[in-house]
Amino acid sequence: MQAVAEKWLAARRLTDAPSTVEKLELAVRVFGQWLGDHHPGITTFADVTRQHCLDWIGHIAEAPAPTTGKPLGVMSRTQRISGLSQFFRDTALRQYDDVPGHTLIGAGDAPKYPQKVPRFIPEQDLDQLMPAIDALACPFQRAALLVARWSGTRRTEIQRLPLHCPDRCPDGTPRLRLSGRKTYIDLRPVMDAVMRTVAGAIPSEAAVRPG
Repeated sequence: MQAVAEKWLAARRLTDAPSTVEKLELAVRVFGQWLGDHHPGITTFADVTRQHCLDWIGHIAEAPAPTTGKPLGVMSRTQRISGLSQFFRDTALRQYDDVPGHTLIGAGDAPKYPQKVPRFIPEQDLDQLMPAIDALACPFQRAALLVARWSGTRRTEIQRLPLHCPDRCPDGTPRLRLSGRKTYIDLRPVMDAVMRTVAGAIPSEAAVRPG
């Protein structure tokens, strides 16, 4: 089995980048290790069935990774499955000996990426959120959360916001600039509420003028 895998990897090195070959090698290697642990009687890829592959896919979804102690994420599992699928597909097209001769798994067997949380807040959740914002003692916290609520900015995006993220369009329209990409969010609909929230907390010019 190792000879077949090495023959295939040698052919892939002629056309693929080293990083790609590393991922392909990893996929076939971890599958072979799993076969050795769970089906030691299998000594040729020709005896591998689709059910073996599906059992392996279930295994990598639950088994802790050696480096993290946690199961592999969706992207890593997809790369493993894609690599093994490519192995069976290529060896079938090139008519290698000691292989199934057809593809056993495909893209449909890879895990689905979780759907992103929508940017809008459902009405039933908003009814619970707004009283909690109003109850905050700090007006600046209330103002910041009003902006976050209106813009739909995600937590990770808020964590990456630079200090100069409040911005203005050329015509003076207030906007929020998200970090890492040219995305601007119009803040006009929420600015009146924000200004009313912080107005009492900002000292007047007379109050801060010395003497």
